Amino acid sequence: MISQINILALFGPDGSGKSTVADICQKNLERSNIQVIRLHWRPRVIPSLKKNYETLSFNNPDSLKTRNYFISFFCYLYFFIDFLLFQFIYYKKYKNKNTVIIYERFFYDILIHPRRYRLKKIQWLGFLLCRLLRRPELIFVLEGSSKIIQNRKPELSQEEIERQIKIMLETFPRIASISSINVDKNSAEKVSTIILNKLGSNFNINMEI
Repeated sequence: MISQINILALFGPDGSGKSTVADICQKNLERSNIQVIRLHWRPRVIPSLKKNYETLSFNNPDSLKTRNYFISFFCYLYFFIDFLLFQFIYYKKYKNKNTVIIYERFFYDILIHPRRYRLKKIQWLGFLLCRLLRRPELIFVLEGSSKIIQNRKPELSQEEIERQIKIMLETFPRIASISSINVDKNSAEKVSTIILNKLGSNFNINMEI
């Protein structure tokens, strides 16, 4: 089997189960001797702009003060360079190994809620930079009832959950092919099985969920 690197990107509002699904996928991939790299949005090959980024209230992005247009423009490029450097460095490092990079979010998230990253919405720039990055081989949007998702993680309003899901399903197909999975009808284990079966065409995965 030829060694390869696949990118898996998971999207969905907070409470949709991205981390749980990623945990299960990682466990099964590593059991099958596949290298797994887990990332939450950006890889941080270059340092964060704020030292206290881990304490920022990302669950309530509307409370964050938005940077002005000029600084936002710079930050779009800064974040893009971070992803680009990561792709160059890690693809070279792992080119002879079977590897799956699992992103919870990914650079595309900048199109969904730029205010989460304290940015003004610069849609044309976001789309341009998204198209310059290597596309994930698999992109999944975890969607479902806003009421059920909010019960799992109440930080977001039902209206905001619905807004995020709607814009993901409308925006991402303009960049790449996506699949959506209803998390109301499927448990995290079932969602992981669906995802791993998609990866199974590239890897021999030991399914023991």
